Amino acid sequence: MIPKEERCSQQVAFTGRMFGSHQCSRRGVNPEDGEVWCKQHTPSIKRAADSTLHDKWDREYGLKKAQRVYQQACLFLADALLVHGLSSAAIQVSKTYDTVRACREALQLARKAVEDGE
Repeated sequence: MIPKEERCSQQVAFTGRMFGSHQCSRRGVNPEDGEVWCKQHTPSIKRAADSTLHDKWDREYGLKKAQRVYQQACLFLADALLVHGLSSAAIQVSKTYDTVRACREALQLARKAVEDGE
């Protein structure tokens, strides 16, 4: 068993039915902020991993948001056609057409960014 002063400083939760926490049982190898941490719990490594994950989530959310905006614009266009009886020629010169085109372009850019992993 590793002596307590050589172990990682992180408090981890018990598994199973027990509540509470205990000190990580791994050997501390990375000194940082005046304490010793294992590879999994080193604060700078955790921040980098969390940042990468949050960036991925932000890209996915951006794509979903662009899809929702595009769908709303399409619904607005369909509503204009059905309720107001606008012809397709009138729609092409209206702001509605510009909105749908801009939403479609934003969706394509968002998809490309997610596919490229940016």
